[in-house]
Amino acid sequence: MYRLLRKEQGAALMTVIIITAVLTTLSVIFLSSAIQGLTLSKRQSNIKLTYFAGQSAIEKWFNVIQKESENEDIGSDFTQEVTATNVDDYVDKIIEKLRGKLEDIEYIDVTSRASTVAGLSGDDYSEIKLKSLNMIGAPQLLSGGKKVKVKIGIEAEASFDNPSSPYGNTRQPIYAEKEFIFEVPQNDFKLAFAIATAGDLYISTRNYDGSGNIRSNVSGFRADIKGDVSAFGTFPKDTLWPEQFYYGGIMAMHGARMDIKGNATQEPLLEQGRTEVFQKLPTLTMEV
Repeated sequence: MYRLLRKEQGAALMTVIIITAVLTTLSVIFLSSAIQGLTLSKRQSNIKLTYFAGQSAIEKWFNVIQKESENEDIGSDFTQEVTATNVDDYVDKIIEKLRGKLEDIEYIDVTSRASTVAGLSGDDYSEIKLKSLNMIGAPQLLSGGKKVKVKIGIEAEASFDNPSSPYGNTRQPIYAEKEFIFEVPQNDFKLAFAIATAGDLYISTRNYDGSGNIRSNVSGFRADIKGDVSAFGTFPKDTLWPEQFYYGGIMAMHGARMDIKGNATQEPLLEQGRTEVFQKLPTLTMEV
């Protein structure tokens, strides 16, 4: 062996053996690294496909909620008047209805190779399970209480096993939030006037006591009324009262000023059957 190494051919052989050993070692390292990279790439690809499938399912559920939010009668069976104190209960009732409209499980074909019928192609579909549907934060009443804005959160769980890969992804959590606006049922009663009174509608610079005596004077007193006004006559508290209170008039007395931006209707007690209507838009002004 020693003689072989001393020869030129022997030295070259040893060099080849050493180089081959080094290359083999490096090849094993590179191959192992490549396999690990391929594994991570396949797994990451499945994770992305699962995430995309989960988001697609959530978008389908949100579309159903959006369609239901356009139903004006969605909360018509809520027995109470919706106010700031019970709006949470109203929204909870709506969410309970929405939960019944959503499918518990959605199947999404993320690789575009699955059968048109869910379940026939097995692993080609990603399966997304609806876990929860919740109100996020406090609801906000809009348009004077006629609508309510709600942020709804959907929590789901997605699974996907790619048939072309041994690496699957199961039970991946998916979450998303979106705001919706729902109708609020309204009371049928609607006020037709800014002021509707039984008796006189009057303003005066004088303040009377219970006996009809002047208690004080307020100079420059003025009232601005935006909307329609209606005064209907009743019976006065005292038939000998010197003023016209309770007879169904609209008056500004003793230097006071009344501006009515709307229609003024009066029906005096002493002239039943005749209604006087003043229509002078935008402002009816009385000043005595």
